[in-house]
Amino acid sequence: MNNEDKAEIVVLRGLGYTQEEIANKIGVTKEAVSYHLGKFKDRANEVGVNRAYSEIMLLAGPNFALQNVLKTIFSLE
Repeated sequence: MNNEDKAEIVVLRGLGYTQEEIANKIGVTKEAVSYHLGKFKDRANEVGVNRAYSEIMLLAGPNFALQNVLKTIFSLE
């Protein structure tokens, strides 16, 4: 799984998607989604949620972050 997939898991969960919906949307198992959300939660507990979120967005790259901002602003799917 690449960094964009990991970031998308976090973003989609934040938007209220269930783990099963996320798994179906990005083509991974529900267990993989659960694992990566757990890793994110551990990192958020360690450094704070804002920093953990910033880190995952940086790893995913600027295009991913921009796409998600635009999707949110314009309510795009």
